[in-house]
Amino acid sequence: MAIGDGTIGKPDEKDPTNTRHIDIPERYLIPFKEDSLMTLIHFIYDSDTLLHPTPAALCGKAIICPTNEHVEDINSMIIKIVPGTSVTYTSTDNVIPLASNQDIDLKDDYEPDIEVHSCYKVTKYIVVDNKSYNPTLKHQASLKIGKKTYFEPFSDKDIPYHFFQFASYDLDERMKPPKQLTDFIGVVEKNFETTTTTGKALRKVDLRDENNKPVQLTLWPAKRHLIGGDVKRGDIIAINSAQATQFRGKRFIIPDEGPV
Repeated sequence: MAIGDGTIGKPDEKDPTNTRHIDIPERYLIPFKEDSLMTLIHFIYDSDTLLHPTPAALCGKAIICPTNEHVEDINSMIIKIVPGTSVTYTSTDNVIPLASNQDIDLKDDYEPDIEVHSCYKVTKYIVVDNKSYNPTLKHQASLKIGKKTYFEPFSDKDIPYHFFQFASYDLDERMKPPKQLTDFIGVVEKNFETTTTTGKALRKVDLRDENNKPVQLTLWPAKRHLIGGDVKRGDIIAINSAQATQFRGKRFIIPDEGPV
């Protein structure tokens, strides 16, 4: 983003072409307090805009956010201010992530009907509230699939043939409530076994993420066999459907029901 067509600010010595330092006058700064975000919302969107929103009034006002998580926080606060009943829509102009948490038996029932690289129209389903604990996707609604649910395939001639079954997320963001199941990929630093005070044998793997930040993978007895002692430093491990947590300043990854 360039302020003033990129002409405002002092050029950075190391990167004068792409980076400029800009001093913001103190009168334009919002002090960091508990209600700072709400103060920003009321500064950008006046009371009339919030109470009587129109496309014309909204198109000239915006709050620039560094991450999608901040966008969701601001949208949630604005929805609580605006009168009336809120409606949640699914997007239609981009690909929506899809994930499923099912027992193995139920998973086998649906796999013959759903093929990878395919697109479907789903009918005869039930919309329920998304679970608040470890949701797979951060969305208010979830689809409940039953025996009468029907998957109608779309023609795939215009669908690009690209498929990514794995996505690595920012663990710090995934730890924020409501905590979501996450995928993770990292480089092995150390692989070792340890025993709890109750005598349970665990396997722990010290990893580094793509930003070279440390995180420890913990495999409890039921999952301990998934990684053997032959996994060594420098190997790459991918974890699917795991819980990200933090304890005493250290980050941990604990697999849920997904594969490692």
